[in-house]
Amino acid sequence: MRVGNRLIAIFSILIFLSMNLPLETIQPTSAESSHENPFMAVENIYPADGRNHHPLNPSYNAVHTDLMRTSFHGGEYSDDWIARENASSPREISNILCASNETILDEHGLSDYNWIWGQFITHDIDFTLTQNGRVSYPETIDIPIPPGDEWLDPFSVGSLEIPMHRSIFNTSTSNETVPREFPNSITGWMDGSMVYGSSFKDSNWLRTFSKGHLKVTDTDQGEFLPLAEDDDNEAPAVSFVGFSASERFVAGDPRANEHAGLIAMHVIFLREHNRLAEMIYSANESLNDEQIYQLARKINTAQIQQITYNEYLPSLGIYLPQYEGFNDTIDPRISNEFATLAFRMGHSQITEQTLRLDEFYEEHWAGHRNLSEGFWNPTEMINSGGIGPTLRGAAWATQAANDIYTVHDLRNSMFGEPGFGGMDMCAIDMQRGRDHGLPDYNSIRESLGFEKISDWAEISDDAEVIERMNIAYPDIDNADPIMGMYAERHLDGSSLGESMHALITDQYLRLRDADPLYFENDPEIAPHAQYVYQSSLSEIILRNSEINLLQCDIMFAVKDTNDMECFSNDYSKYSDLTNPHNLSTQEQDLEILSVNLNDKTEDSGLNFIEVEDQLHWSAYGPSIATADCNNDGYEDIWIGNSYDQEGSESPDNVPIDFYLMVNDGDGTFTDFTASSGLDTSVKTYLGASWVDYDNDGDLDIYLSNAGMHNNLQTMYPNAMYQNDGNCRFVDVTQSTGLGNLGHSSTSSWADYDHDGDLDLMSHNSGPIDNENSTLRAETDILYKNQLSETGTAIFEDYTLESGGVYGTIYIPENDEIGIGDVLSYTSAAAANPSAQMSVKFPTLSDQKNLEKNGTGVSWAGLFIDLGDDGWEDIFIGTDFGISPIYKNMGDGTFMSYTEESNLMIHGTAMGLDAGDVDGDGDIDICQSNFGPNYLFKQTSEMRFEESSYSSGLNFGTSSKSVTWDCNFVDIDLDGDLDLWFGSGSITPYTTFSYNSIYLNDGNGNFGEAIFTSEILHPIGKTMGSSWADFDLDGDLDLILAESNLGLKYYENDAAQKQETKWLAIDVEADIDQSGVFVTAVNAKVDIEFSNSKVVRQIVKIGSGFSGSKDSTIHLGVPTGETVESITITWNDGSSKVIESPTLNQYLVVQNVMDYSQSANVQEVENDEKLSQSSKILPGAILAFIVIFVILATFYTRRSN
Repeated sequence: MRVGNRLIAIFSILIFLSMNLPLETIQPTSAESSHENPFMAVENIYPADGRNHHPLNPSYNAVHTDLMRTSFHGGEYSDDWIARENASSPREISNILCASNETILDEHGLSDYNWIWGQFITHDIDFTLTQNGRVSYPETIDIPIPPGDEWLDPFSVGSLEIPMHRSIFNTSTSNETVPREFPNSITGWMDGSMVYGSSFKDSNWLRTFSKGHLKVTDTDQGEFLPLAEDDDNEAPAVSFVGFSASERFVAGDPRANEHAGLIAMHVIFLREHNRLAEMIYSANESLNDEQIYQLARKINTAQIQQITYNEYLPSLGIYLPQYEGFNDTIDPRISNEFATLAFRMGHSQITEQTLRLDEFYEEHWAGHRNLSEGFWNPTEMINSGGIGPTLRGAAWATQAANDIYTVHDLRNSMFGEPGFGGMDMCAIDMQRGRDHGLPDYNSIRESLGFEKISDWAEISDDAEVIERMNIAYPDIDNADPIMGMYAERHLDGSSLGESMHALITDQYLRLRDADPLYFENDPEIAPHAQYVYQSSLSEIILRNSEINLLQCDIMFAVKDTNDMECFSNDYSKYSDLTNPHNLSTQEQDLEILSVNLNDKTEDSGLNFIEVEDQLHWSAYGPSIATADCNNDGYEDIWIGNSYDQEGSESPDNVPIDFYLMVNDGDGTFTDFTASSGLDTSVKTYLGASWVDYDNDGDLDIYLSNAGMHNNLQTMYPNAMYQNDGNCRFVDVTQSTGLGNLGHSSTSSWADYDHDGDLDLMSHNSGPIDNENSTLRAETDILYKNQLSETGTAIFEDYTLESGGVYGTIYIPENDEIGIGDVLSYTSAAAANPSAQMSVKFPTLSDQKNLEKNGTGVSWAGLFIDLGDDGWEDIFIGTDFGISPIYKNMGDGTFMSYTEESNLMIHGTAMGLDAGDVDGDGDIDICQSNFGPNYLFKQTSEMRFEESSYSSGLNFGTSSKSVTWDCNFVDIDLDGDLDLWFGSGSITPYTTFSYNSIYLNDGNGNFGEAIFTSEILHPIGKTMGSSWADFDLDGDLDLILAESNLGLKYYENDAAQKQETKWLAIDVEADIDQSGVFVTAVNAKVDIEFSNSKVVRQIVKIGSGFSGSKDSTIHLGVPTGETVESITITWNDGSSKVIESPTLNQYLVVQNVMDYSQSANVQEVENDEKLSQSSKILPGAILAFIVIFVILATFYTRRSN
């Protein structure tokens, strides 16, 4: 807008102010012109659930009342109660009809307020629920995506579908003669239920019960919707909770947070209720809370009705007959046709952008928003100016025409990026009509009183529309009614075709005339009638926001402030909502990868795996486990099986065998599987861990068997193989007691009881049926190693004795695997499925606190000292819910510590890793998810803060990937831990995902690395990855195991760059004082640089996804800095400090362990707790305890 116009607008406002011509609103007075105070208690109110409102039929428009059918063709179903089941896929029709390269704007200049109000008011009267998460076995009507679809199948997978569940139906219907009928889950009266709720429970939760007020959240941008706590089970439902980092901003309708315009409207009428309550209280302080609340609600609801009938409908060219009062013979119920057709009309009227304008009606400092960026994101609105910018933008913007076209974001990326869960609203609207049994377009026309047509030219003058309709529907009698209605030429003076016009007219006329409390029929509204009639939508917005200038007829767009005639001079409450121009929205930091990762696969011997079938989503594996199994100094690798675990996508798919590949030390690997003694007849090993379970100095291997998931009765035992030191193995599963008959994903190991041997945490995922969206939880198992007690490595189930570290709510009665019920979950295609895809456990309905124990779908584990107290804690990465933490109490038991750790966060955990990313000397955690990944930074002892957004991780590739693996590694050898995410796919509803690298700036802030490489190939489907120095040159190379491309080997050249300095440390210990040194599991390595930064890493077995990572500590040195010291702390509490270590070589640091010291300290502490007069151990004994031997030897590994 020109500066001159701005000045004129501001000057005009000042003139109005100086003339003392305020905005016309009725302020509370002492009723000088009346003998009676008009603000009195009311008696006639809408029932909370809508029941008993109609005098003749109590069920009319009550909650759970079936939608009625106005069509005399109602309930026509072709097969399985789905209309037009054999018609073309709605996505195929959408591609023909709904796609458009340009948006045609409404011919009458309707503003965005038109479609926003249309959605707001229909949310007051209709909500048919879908079956997902609400019935045990939800039915689906997934929409097939045509192979090679430009947007939804960019890689020509050919089997993709848009996920869609059927609507809940009245089970007393749906038989051979009675079609399905669908209940309305909210009240069907225009009673303001989207503000106040459709049940007593919800209505009461929304109230403060003080002076008639509703709850709010106070923000810097004014009052906002109330925010429910995560553990509040009584709060009203919120649809798709998790799209905004699981924050639940609550309104009377679950869909309030769907998009910015709808959020703003909810906030306005929440504020308006509280403003009315204050006005009423000021006028009559004798009224109690209930009386104030009900009167404020009555007036607010009357305003909503007045806006609908006197502003919204006329803007569409709908003029109802003059109101003649209540008519009890009319059926007011919401019709199935309205709920499934007219309800969805606004989807055609939405444009690509949500405009956000400042007080001068110019682009707001936060910028405009693409439609796809604004779904389910109320927090973003609060952080970028509140509701004002969106409301100004809606006044300026012209909505799209009501036609066959749908904008790109709604058609290809609704709730997700194109090809990554993006859905098609146009196709979904057609499919929902079929689901509800709507008859064809011609039959609907006939029911509305119009003649059937035989040629699309009869209802349209647009040649392109006619041509497209002929292609999509050569048989007019089989056309989806919503598309036929969209294709109709508009009536004179209306933005609607004749069928849509008639359908909307019918519904709102019946709803008005059959409502006893319609505001023009309600005698208790009469004292406030003038006020209600004056309360246009623009005036309600002006008195409840910082906006001071709007057009009076807000349903029509105005682009010049000179033509905006309604204004407000009341700045008392919202005038301080200034724009923080000095702030800017966070943008993604992009980093150039300074090292080369050169593809050496062809010459490495790792290109032998041939993948016959490229599976889109269903394959598990292969994973990778890395270790030196023959003690030659070079890292060898175990490659897991890869197979279609459900047998659904590729029934004839032959599983890929697992392999043991020995590193030859010259850049090549040799297949050693046949000579290894490992039994390759098992084809379902997903995970593996290299571990010296028997303390003999070589690495044995434990294999986790995930099994097939299409047979719940079959169990799949894990296997333990003993190494002879030369990568030759003997099966010792039976003698060690480590069969574990579950569906196992991985394992983690630690000496949790400090008795000198390694104990096992075996993680079970349970069977998951992604095609049908069901799962069955299984408990994890903690095995205690009896080696130190008996001299023989036999493992006993100590899960119960240790305090119940089951990783789920299901608790077995004895020492056996606990098996849960078969449960359903929602297949997410969302901006944040990490938080959305949570399973609803029936047993949690009255035991919400148990949710912190996990879901029993475990993919990863950390068995390390998280709190720096010397004892190994357990963090289990569980899918579909909260990942639990168990704190080691130092006495052989654990306690649940999830809540205390501040990690009551829903996610879809696949992989975990731990390391110090911000150089503060404590351990942070990465969690890979389906969708945005999590970064938990430790803020105090064993307390974490989810910091992914503030650290730069919720941007770019990792924010929209199905991520399996996360790994902290110093890829560029600059002295900090970078982040690697290995990604793939796992549901039929998402396409392939890219791997990604995020580089650390040294302070725990990350930027996505930009580089071109086959590493990022999305078709690969990476489920296994390993960063290790395979060529012993000082930097970390990468081996990928991909379901569709086999193995890939990339050699890092970071160590070859001039001035590069690095450290590599193998920490070992004689943990049972036998003279044999083994990997010192859980040893902490603190590397201090000359800039005072201390980076901590931990030696661990079990991290990432399924496989096992390299146990060597690797870290580069920042440019211009030196290493001051290395401090190594073993888990018996002993430590060794190495000052100014030699760089660019491998160090091996060894120590003889003595657990007696830490044990006796614990014993003294316990004695002190028992009695303050207890004597401390005699000095001679204490002196003996503190004597221990540290044997540190340094030698150089083979190095270039």
